[in-house]
Amino acid sequence: MFAEGTIRLTNGNDTFGRVEIFLDNQWGTICDDGWEFIDAIVVCWQLGFKTANIATSGNFPNNAPGVIHFENLNSHGKEESILECRFRTNHDCSDFEAVDVGCAD
Repeated sequence: MFAEGTIRLTNGNDTFGRVEIFLDNQWGTICDDGWEFIDAIVVCWQLGFKTANIATSGNFPNNAPGVIHFENLNSHGKEESILECRFRTNHDCSDFEAVDVGCAD
C-alpha cells in the first residue's frame, strides 16, 4: 500500500510524465487549472529532484486513472509536499487536463 500523498510520474520516464497522487486509497491526477512552474518545482522536490524544467499538461491523456483529486494547486515554493499547497477538491476537469512535469538534477 502507498502512503497518503505519495506522488509518481507515469506514461513517460524517470524524469518526465503525468503527475499522479495517491489519496483516499486511489491514484488520481491533478487538473491543470492554475498549474504553474512553481507547482512543478514542488512536485519535483517531493520526488527527490533538485528542480523542474517542464510544467505542462495534456501530454498523456490515455490510461489516466479516471480520478482527478484536485485543481488550482497554489504553491509558494517552500513546501516539501504538494499536500502542503493550497488546492480545490471540486473541479470541472477531464483526463486530458492532467498535469505533466519534467524534473532535473
